[in-house]
Amino acid sequence: MNNKVDLKASIGDVLLKVSQASHQRWLALFPEPIDHLPVKQQMEVVNGFWRVQLGLLNEPTYRVRENLAIDINSQQWMQRFEQDIVPFIVRHNLPRRIL
Repeated sequence: MNNKVDLKASIGDVLLKVSQASHQRWLALFPEPIDHLPVKQQMEVVNGFWRVQLGLLNEPTYRVRENLAIDINSQQWMQRFEQDIVPFIVRHNLPRRIL
């Protein structure tokens, strides 16, 4: 039984369900594989990416960004991501290229 976690792929799967555009931008803007990293480190890497994306918006995003935790397991992380962060991503056409 393979319990390997790949948050990048899981995020891509979730985004593909709700927005082809967000999915394509995710793949383009986050090209590096991270599945070789321990799950907590994967969470840190993707949290950093999404914190920057959310933090650059012209509205308060603290409540959304506080869901990007590492003190939870990967299933809880994905649940929070899908329920609380993905709607925000879609509403604001994220991710965006940062100049």
